[in-house]
Amino acid sequence: MSSTEPENSGPGGFRLIAGATATAGICAYAIQAIAARGLADSYAVFAVFWSALFLVIGALAGVQQEVTRATMPRRATSAPGRANIVIFAAGVSVAVVVLLLLTGVAWGNAVFGELGYVLVVPLAVGAGLSVLLASVTGTMYGLRSWRPLALAIVLDVALRLLFVAIGLALGLRVTGIAWLTVIPIGLVVVVVLGITKGSVLTGGELDVGYGAAIANVLRTVVASGATAILVSGFPLLLGVTSPTVQGRMLSAVVFALTLTRAPLVVSTIAFQSYLIVHFRDAKRHIARSLLLIMGGVAGVGIVGSLIAWWVGADLIVWIAGDLFRVDPGFVGLMVASSIPTAWLALSGTAVLARGGHNFYSAGWLVAACVAVALLLLPADIETRALISLSVAPLVGLAVHCVALVRAGRGAETGE
Repeated sequence: MSSTEPENSGPGGFRLIAGATATAGICAYAIQAIAARGLADSYAVFAVFWSALFLVIGALAGVQQEVTRATMPRRATSAPGRANIVIFAAGVSVAVVVLLLLTGVAWGNAVFGELGYVLVVPLAVGAGLSVLLASVTGTMYGLRSWRPLALAIVLDVALRLLFVAIGLALGLRVTGIAWLTVIPIGLVVVVVLGITKGSVLTGGELDVGYGAAIANVLRTVVASGATAILVSGFPLLLGVTSPTVQGRMLSAVVFALTLTRAPLVVSTIAFQSYLIVHFRDAKRHIARSLLLIMGGVAGVGIVGSLIAWWVGADLIVWIAGDLFRVDPGFVGLMVASSIPTAWLALSGTAVLARGGHNFYSAGWLVAACVAVALLLLPADIETRALISLSVAPLVGLAVHCVALVRAGRGAETGE
């Protein structure tokens, strides 16, 4: 079997992606831990860059999701009008880089403070590279090429951990570490294309033309951007809506947010493309499959929140130092708040698998808007964060449920 020949979508593929995701999660934890200790007072600036970078990358995950949905094995004679994956990926990548570099002049200082445009440049480069990586991984998901996909997932974050560790050991500060954060994205693309001899992109084609592909991506990117607001970009929003909160307190809350919600939320989102394939093939059994997965996620979240309440606060201090101490109850409730977000991510994959791009986007957009509104409540930073992250995803989930019910009725009537 060639490295890009479609494999079965059973337990073997799931185990590969699960193992890769778990390894990536451990490496991501390590990055945050060494950055917090190595940068100390400068960690807040790095956290803002990290949040901004993965807010953009999270939004561009919509490229991966649409490529996953639309990719099919290339036939000997391609149907006319179908988009070429390579041309599509390159065009979107260049457009993203140019857009960020041009607009960064206006918002760079507001987001990154005195470093301003200096951090906009690595942000733009990282975003452009992420489009290429998203297209490569999306194609592998669509073709069920689990082995090279698992390699890409692990290699991306492992190289990032290695580079950041070396940079901190050499005494580099935020700007240098920012560049070392984005370089691995491009290296992974090169490595995967080298291992597969480029067949990962030439072995498949999209099932739509360029116009339809771009339209679908725009709708999915909007939803992915809203997803990123509730996940990787939330620390950035929390800081913007908390101008009077001391930097030390903000750093502690952001660090706690990052560590406590990542196991459930980031893992679920990492499996979105896999689940799109799963739900796409499940057809009439989507509802049952979705409910079973949501129940499992809830169980894991509840157990995790109890453990976090018991040992989470002390563990955070052990990892990053006393500067990052928070209340034990806050740590436990923050883990519990990750359950609704994970549910929203799961329901979104089911909706997208049925081709419900508009409802998919609407669910995440509504949730993001509600989250931002709740962050403006007159309360302390911990309370606002908990309420926002607990309530907003449930509102978006309701939108997705409406879409799934309508799709189910349409399937029953043959519409």
